Amino acid sequence: MMKRNHTLGFTMIELLVAVIILSVGLIGLAGMQITGLRGINNASNYSLATLTVNDIVERVRANPVASNDNNSFDARDSAVHPDFNCAAMPNPYCSDTNGGNAQACTPAQMAAFDLNIWFCGENNGAGGRFGGAVNTFQAPRLQIDCLDANPPNDPANPGAGTFDDGDPCTYGSPHSVIFSWNESDPDRDNVDQDGNGDPETITRTISLTIQP
Repeated sequence: MMKRNHTLGFTMIELLVAVIILSVGLIGLAGMQITGLRGINNASNYSLATLTVNDIVERVRANPVASNDNNSFDARDSAVHPDFNCAAMPNPYCSDTNGGNAQACTPAQMAAFDLNIWFCGENNGAGGRFGGAVNTFQAPRLQIDCLDANPPNDPANPGAGTFDDGDPCTYGSPHSVIFSWNESDPDRDNVDQDGNGDPETITRTISLTIQP
């Protein structure tokens, strides 16, 4: 009687198929993990941005003369305004942080100082900066406007007329505070999609109206 030998185990082709299926699954899992990490990081950035915005809001409220009487916080845009120039320390320097000698500052000078320090960071004592929005967020931008400074129903400032009382930013005039920054798009694969050489990003914005 003839006996047949049955070979047990996997063939090479079966092993290759199993490896391919496992690899595809692991790649998908890694992609999901990267997307999740980006989402967590972006949520952390938003929480930090909320605290950062609260900081500048409190600085505005702590200086009512600058925010109301002389409009020192009005029409301040970090993209174009010299108060946000990070190339040099504010002069006068209105704080004794890190052993500096605080100078006596007018409300307007204090406003310019607060905006610069908030955006560019504190003096580290060695001619450099630490902290600040520009060192914390990607492409940060702050815009502050006294809504009374805009004419009612101005197309360039929708809603300004709602608050306009005909006075040039006096006590009780509301201010708009808009802070924006860029972060990685969690729905993209973080590669260059539009040919500009940069990973894909989205712009996040926090906008509020305050009463200094």
